Amino acid sequence: MKKKISLAILAILATTGIHAQEAWSLGDCISYAITNNIQIKRQELNAIQEKNSLLQSKLNLLPSISGSGSYGINWGRSLDITTNQYVETRNQSANLSASASATLFAGLQKQNAIKRNELNYQAATQDVEKLRNDISLNIAGAYLQILLDEERLLIAEEQLKTTTEQLAKTKILVDAGSVTMSAYLDLQAQRATEEVEVVVAKNNIAVSYLNLKQLLDIQTDDSFKIENPEIEVLPEVRRISDVNQIFEQNSALRPEVKSAEYRLLSARKQLSIAKGADYPGLSIGGGFTTQYSEAAPNSFSDQIRNNYYYNFSLRLSVPIFNGWQTRTAIRNTKLNVRNAELQLQQTKNNLYKEIQQAEVDAEAALQRYHASQKNVTALQESFRYVEQKFNVGMVNTTDYNIAKKNLARAQSELAQSKYQFIFQSKILDFYQGIPLSL
Repeated sequence: MKKKISLAILAILATTGIHAQEAWSLGDCISYAITNNIQIKRQELNAIQEKNSLLQSKLNLLPSISGSGSYGINWGRSLDITTNQYVETRNQSANLSASASATLFAGLQKQNAIKRNELNYQAATQDVEKLRNDISLNIAGAYLQILLDEERLLIAEEQLKTTTEQLAKTKILVDAGSVTMSAYLDLQAQRATEEVEVVVAKNNIAVSYLNLKQLLDIQTDDSFKIENPEIEVLPEVRRISDVNQIFEQNSALRPEVKSAEYRLLSARKQLSIAKGADYPGLSIGGGFTTQYSEAAPNSFSDQIRNNYYYNFSLRLSVPIFNGWQTRTAIRNTKLNVRNAELQLQQTKNNLYKEIQQAEVDAEAALQRYHASQKNVTALQESFRYVEQKFNVGMVNTTDYNIAKKNLARAQSELAQSKYQFIFQSKILDFYQGIPLSL
């Protein structure tokens, strides 16, 4: 039996190890963050609290019931509850009672409180969704930053490889007397510089990985790696044909807008609650009480059974004057309603601007990418020409290194514009209801 358990544990550990070594896709990262991110968990707790408040407001409609009991011993002069006369002896007594009350009408305050808390709960759930969206976009940006840094590392390593090969060729030319030693030394210095650039590029990858891990709230683990998918750069932006139409669609779906709408409706319900304090209140109540006294000749059970009495009450309260507290509360609540209206409008305005900005940024990033492509193509041809002339001694080391650096800078710019465009296009897709993916 123990052997079977040990084999099962080893199998689980082996499976876990294999999974831990698998590269994480963007979808994996987003799913993990949504499940484990502490900010999201805290926001979910706020939603649970609002749900509890909703449940309590519903329970507040039920009658309140209470019971009480007392037992006492008196010495000296005391009132005998059975004869209603004072006695001078020690006396034991007991009292049992129960009561219940219910509100029949109170300006519909309790009913409006239920509706308000329902709206607050709905707003809280939308706040959770909004936070999930924000973190998803942050993770997408961090994920693409790693891919950009890895591409920059490839560029730096390719530059170093080219310089190393050129250094070997130049050594042969120096030995043959075709090139001066200073050219060889300049290339050695250039190679040392590029070795540093490779180290910097690797450090940038490590920092970007750390940033992503912190967004995911996972422990630092060197085995954590992300996928490097083949990303197609579209020839053009998936343009928004009608910003107003997309805005209207998103206004009905975006969690930040829905949350603001719920909070506006909640503020209006709170105003109804405040106005309800101006209405008369009607409540009903009742209870019973029974007593026992040692001074009475009857037994305890007989007295408890025979000394009980009931009470019933119907209470009407009419607000007349309370220092204008109700009037002030109503005025302040109206201000809260107006503030919620402005908050909703501001949220919609921000969304409209974000959709417009997303399209402009994506289009600009695409134009920058196309321009960078042309620049790289031109500088590749220029460097090839300069390299050929350098190999035959027609160009000095300084001009060769300048051409090489210009090409590396253009390649780095192309990589940056590529991933900038990808990120902006993903934001644009996101606003059109397309899930984040690569």
